[in-house]
Amino acid sequence: MNLRKVIAAGYCLLQLPVLLIAQSGTNGALRIGDTVPDVTVDITNYKQPQLRLSDLRGKLVILDFWGVYCTVCIESFPKMEELQRKFGDRIQILLVTDDSPEAVARLAERSRIVRETKLPSIVGDTVLTQLFEYRTVPAHAWIDENGVVRYFTNGYNTTEKTIHAYLDGKQPALADKGERKDFDLSKSLLEEGGGRQLKRLQYYSTIMGRIPDYNGGTTGVLIDSITKKPVRIRVLNSDKLYLYSIAFGEDVDHDFNPFVNENRQVLDVANPDALRFPVVDENLDAWLDANIFSYESRVPPALSDSLFSIMQREVSTFFGFRASVRKMTKECLVLKQVGNMELLKVTERRASKFNLGQHDSLYIRNCPSSFLIKGLRKLYGRNERPLIFDVELPSRIDISIVGDLTDLPTFRSKLKRYGLDLVPEKREIDMLVITD
Repeated sequence: MNLRKVIAAGYCLLQLPVLLIAQSGTNGALRIGDTVPDVTVDITNYKQPQLRLSDLRGKLVILDFWGVYCTVCIESFPKMEELQRKFGDRIQILLVTDDSPEAVARLAERSRIVRETKLPSIVGDTVLTQLFEYRTVPAHAWIDENGVVRYFTNGYNTTEKTIHAYLDGKQPALADKGERKDFDLSKSLLEEGGGRQLKRLQYYSTIMGRIPDYNGGTTGVLIDSITKKPVRIRVLNSDKLYLYSIAFGEDVDHDFNPFVNENRQVLDVANPDALRFPVVDENLDAWLDANIFSYESRVPPALSDSLFSIMQREVSTFFGFRASVRKMTKECLVLKQVGNMELLKVTERRASKFNLGQHDSLYIRNCPSSFLIKGLRKLYGRNERPLIFDVELPSRIDISIVGDLTDLPTFRSKLKRYGLDLVPEKREIDMLVITD
């Protein structure tokens, strides 16, 4: 049978777990390396009506667990018979089902394969099916010449090639079926078995309400240690507008994501208070519980480029607001070069030091030029006029401005000493637009 067909059919069987689940719990299930108890079972198509497992010592025994609703199992009977004929007394394949004799008899009436199979068959089993832990069939237990379980695997792994390899003293690499009878379908995959499936998690996206266990808010991206690509984004305890700004600004760094500032946001909604943090703190706790959320998504490195687009889709779907980035003409403050910037350049090696606007001082010594951008965003980023950077700065800079940093005319005059200016100017810029 075509392997893809077998796998596909096996997947279909997973959709009918109630029909295929073994009856017992996990206690007492045999593992690889365990010796099978010397049980006696009723059997048909055999030289006697009962079989004691120890009677098969000295040969490879393959227990083929099947069910009357398993099409793949039934279709594999002829192949199993052919393997039995091919290897003769060196192996013994036994068909095993816990379905009742009546159910099997009804199946035989309409199935030629079931009627004509000559393989020894154990029907209505209450012994062997309790010794192995599985939920779906076909499931094959390989028991060696000494009665020890060597493999418990999916039926498609039992082939002429793998049996030959085993009988020749080799160890074929057959995947363990690894199913659990206590798998809890009533739980989410994240909760099942107390979280035992989390090690298989490859992709997820989740939105939660306020998380008081952390209380504060934080935003960050996890970088994969091997590919160096971003694979996880997390935003804890934030309002909806902030979540939109991170998603559509595609950057968790406030210094370089313009949409975290109100001057780059347009709220064309009936109730803006549903999006942004309230100004007054009356009943603040109630507002926080209703309007603060946490978001997290994780993707494999191959989907790294989709990390923010996934977040865009998720927050829009969950909160119900439409968001887009549009070009608009706005009055801005534009950082420009207006003179010689030699004084800005680092001329001697000194320890890095900075103060980005605290205590009436903007002081940067031997630091990357991004520090100036951070300082300006801190001083003027929340101004009514968006802040635009239209200058190529030296890689590392020295600058010192003392005084009332919030007085723009004074600040501009001192900035010109370094060949720079913050010029009020109309520009077409990207704006985050949110609508109902």
